[in-house]
Amino acid sequence: MFHYSRLHGQAALQAILAAVCVYGWWSWHQGSHASSRLAVSRASPMVLAAVVATTTVTTVGVALLLRNSTDAVQPFWDAGLFAASLAAQWMAARKWLENWLVWIVVNVVSVPFFAWQGLGWTTTALYLLYLAMAFVGYRAWKRSLVRQA
Repeated sequence: MFHYSRLHGQAALQAILAAVCVYGWWSWHQGSHASSRLAVSRASPMVLAAVVATTTVTTVGVALLLRNSTDAVQPFWDAGLFAASLAAQWMAARKWLENWLVWIVVNVVSVPFFAWQGLGWTTTALYLLYLAMAFVGYRAWKRSLVRQA
């Protein structure tokens, strides 16, 4: 669907997220030690700054690639959603609470963007559901942090 809508970043994202999810599953079950599971934590300010910088550089690089090598209709927005989604999923794999905030931003942007691109109400509804799930996930992980403390 994303490929036919000329949102090539979103099409590639779906395949890449599958690999990142496998890494996340392994990371969650591996934990910080071989005998423990990974606990919810907060990302350090340095990590958050690195995530913002990496997401920005990735957005620009992918946008240029999409603009110069494909028939992408919205290369900047497509690339930004691509890069931020990868960052959020990687942060989720590390079980950092802030991943949910990134997912909230991604979904707040995705809902009107995909509707504007004519992807239909089903896609819009799906991303509204993802947005609601991000709020629920943030709340649940925040409670988990409080219980751990």
